[in-house]
Order: sequence, then C-alpha cells, then structure tokens
Amino acid sequence: MTLRTTFSKSIATLLAAVVAALLIYWAFWISPVFGLDFGVYISGGQSVLAGQGDLYTKVYNDLLFTYSPFSAMFFALLAPFGNALGLGIFTGLSLVIAALTAVFGVRYLSRAERLSSVFTDPWLRPLAMVAFGFIVALGPWRETTAFGQINILLFGLIMADYQIKARRWPHGVLVGIAAGIKLTPLVFGLYYLCTGNWRGLRNMAFGFLGTVGLGFLLMPKESFAYWFQLLPDTSRIGGAGYVDNLSFKGAILHFFGPDFAVTLPWLGLSAIFVVLTGLALRSAQRRGETIVAFAMTALLMVLISPITWSHHWVWIALFIPVLARSVIVLPAARKGLRSVGVVLLVLAVPIFLYSPKTIGTALGAVDLGSQIPTTWLMASSAGVFWGTAVLIWWIVAYWENPRRLFGKLTTAASRASGGAVRPAATRERAAVLGDDEQ
Repeated sequence: MTLRTTFSKSIATLLAAVVAALLIYWAFWISPVFGLDFGVYISGGQSVLAGQGDLYTKVYNDLLFTYSPFSAMFFALLAPFGNALGLGIFTGLSLVIAALTAVFGVRYLSRAERLSSVFTDPWLRPLAMVAFGFIVALGPWRETTAFGQINILLFGLIMADYQIKARRWPHGVLVGIAAGIKLTPLVFGLYYLCTGNWRGLRNMAFGFLGTVGLGFLLMPKESFAYWFQLLPDTSRIGGAGYVDNLSFKGAILHFFGPDFAVTLPWLGLSAIFVVLTGLALRSAQRRGETIVAFAMTALLMVLISPITWSHHWVWIALFIPVLARSVIVLPAARKGLRSVGVVLLVLAVPIFLYSPKTIGTALGAVDLGSQIPTTWLMASSAGVFWGTAVLIWWIVAYWENPRRLFGKLTTAASRASGGAVRPAATRERAAVLGDDEQ
C-alpha cells in the first residue's frame, strides 16, 4: 500500500466524519429535542409506580397516555431517572440504533461478509459514517428523537430479532414484545405466515400474548379499560385527517376531507395490498431475499395502519438500502423497472428529509391543523404515494404466478403440520423454511 493510498483513505474517513457531524448538527438544530411524548411516557410509568389507577386519566401537557399497560410497565423502568436524564438515555439509544442501522445498510449494499468488515474496510467505513449522519437527519428519525418517541427503539427491537443468527434464538418473540408495546408490529405475522415460518409466528404470538397476560396479571383494571374501551377510540391519538398522518387512511382524508366515509375505501385498499404483498414477499423469500420480504411487510405496516404519523416512518432507513439493492440485482432486461426504481430512490431524499408539515408550510399553509382538502394538504401525502409506489415496485419485481405460489404454500403448510414428505423434497423444504433457522 503506497503512502498516497493511505493518505487518501485517511482523508476519506476524515471528510466522512465531518459530513456526518454536520448532518447530525443540522438534524438537532432544525428539530431540537424537547421530549413532549417522552414526558407522557414517563407520566405513564410514574402512574404504574404510584399505583393510583390513573394511567389513562392522568394528563401531561394536555396529553393522555395511549399505549398498553405493558408499555407503561416498560416506561416505569425509566421513570426513576426523571424526564431530563431519561430523555438523554432515550436519545443516546436512538443514536446507537441509527449507527447500527447505517452499518447494516452499508454491509447489505456492499455484500460484505461480516458487520466488522464495515469498520475495518477503509472505504466502507467512511460510507457508514455518512450513512449514520444521513439517517439521523431524515425527518422521521430527527422528529422521533425530538419528541422522545419510541419508534426508533421498536424499530431496533424488531430488527434485532431479524438479525440475531443464533440457532436457538426464538425468532419472532421480540416482534411480539414490540407489538405488546405498540400494536402495529402485529402486521409482521403476515411475514411469518407467508414465508412458512411457523415457529416465528408461534414465537411472535407467545411474545405478544405474554405482554397482554402480564398486563392483566399486574394491572387488571387498566388492562380491561385499554383492550375493551380505549383501543377502538383512535381520536385519543389525534384526527386521522391531520396533515402528519402518512397512511392510506390519512391520504384519502387529505383528498376528500374529514367528513368523508373513509372506512370502507381504506379497508378495501388495505385488503388488496395485504394479499398482493403476501404473494410477493413469499416469492422474494423463496429467492433468498428475506430482507426484501421483511421490508415489504414493514412498508405495508405503515401504510395500512389507521394512523401513521410521519415520525413513525423510521423504517425509511431500511427501505432505502433494500430498494437500492433490489434495483442493483434486477435483471438487465427489466430496464424500465430499474429506471423507476432509481427515480424512487432519488425522490426518497427530499420527501423524507422534510416532514408533511414542512411541505405544507412551503406550499403556503396558514393553519396546519386544517383538514380541508387543499393543494398543500394533498401534497403532504407525498410519503404515502412514495411508499405505495415502492410497494407496487417490489410486488412487480418479485411477482410469481399466484396459483403456483398458493400450491407451494399449501405444500409448506402440510410439511409444517407433519404431513408425509417425499425424500426428494427434502432440499426444497429446507429452502422454503430456511428463514426459520436464521
């Protein structure tokens, strides 16, 4: 290695560190940490410790606690630290997860053999540093950090479950626990179901039901109130037509107004994409692209949820590298699809560096609380259109004949339930259920 090469690599690392630092500084400057939502979490945790039974009636800055009793028990662990120190711990964990996500993304794109290779390779290391700064600067990540929201920690919990490679690890259990804190990760049941990962589906169910059972055991009154009275009332977390709701339901209301009968169109659209995504992610898994199938499920989750605030889109840090790799490995004959993928990658940067509120303000919104359909409110749904386009792109890229696919699903289900399997099919079974052995 020449002196010039060594110098070039050192300069690359130094420049990457400067770029990352500037991006992180910009993120905290434009979205300073104030921890409003974290204050609500701590308030809920304090209610658990006090045992006064006021978990869902105690008000913090005009806000009520809206999560499950189990999540309140989780926040009770942080309550003794208080708002300031607890928020500092929360923010630090978020930055660590952002750094690990950057390393994972660079490793995935470069096809490096190990995660440690990203730290030791003189060219991958600067790329990971810049990716770290970029992730922190993304709108969903910086706003989650500013509010002290739990989205990044749930993302980290679910990704850790996917990434752990130990044979004896009960894949799915952390996803179930994450769903016990916030219900939307239950959508990952579709991933386990359609990929034939029955063990993962079982573990996810055990993890989730364990959190529910623990809630009823230790906080029966609050658990009954949450599951049977409060859960159906989404108005507790805000109006679905609000500018910041980046979901199918939110986009429909942005175009047709808050009084539009949205339930049937939203459920119909969601059902269509659940079926199509299930077929496509199964096909992706059979090709060995398990992370694509995982990303498809996560994207479906944020789109079909009744309320997905823009800061819930922290999964964009996974969508971008997975989409990029999907574009790279696409057969050369599919030039049109590749071009569309490149356009979607480019559009992701401006759409997710800014929030729907920023877009609305740039287009002349006077009252961001208004839910009357106007140009700025419709344009604020750009993230939904992008996500829908990416999901359709993946469905088209990994589409397989539905009749054949259902036949394979039936065969896999028969094997999982103990049905007779011909010896010649042993290798195919290993391929179908290989994701279960991550």
